[in-house]
Amino acid sequence: MKTQTGLLGLLGALMLTVTACGSAELMQARDQENMDLRSHTEHLRGQVKAKESEVGTLGGQLAEAHTRQAALEDRLRVMSDLMTAKSVEIAGLESQLAQAQKAVSRKKGKAQGPGKGKTNAAPAAFVTP
Repeated sequence: MKTQTGLLGLLGALMLTVTACGSAELMQARDQENMDLRSHTEHLRGQVKAKESEVGTLGGQLAEAHTRQAALEDRLRVMSDLMTAKSVEIAGLESQLAQAQKAVSRKKGKAQGPGKGKTNAAPAAFVTP
């Protein structure tokens, strides 16, 4: 019986040793996995910082583009107002020209006498842009 008890004791010690070795290998594998995850996390943090920097740069460029767009829209409004004013001015000048042409043709008609020198030609038409 003493032999049996001694063998059981040795078997228990052997099982503890095997369990300890398995646990040590498992712990080492988990430690390696943790180190790999930490390395990957640091790599991802670096990528996030780079993207944040890129976002900041693009945000600045977008703000500049909005400023340029607003300036161009203002210039476009000014040019549109100028074109409208010039179109009105041209229409007024065309009207004055037509009136002056009518007056000249009436004076020519009176100077030549009744029934002489009258033409049926219409005044020149002006096209507005």
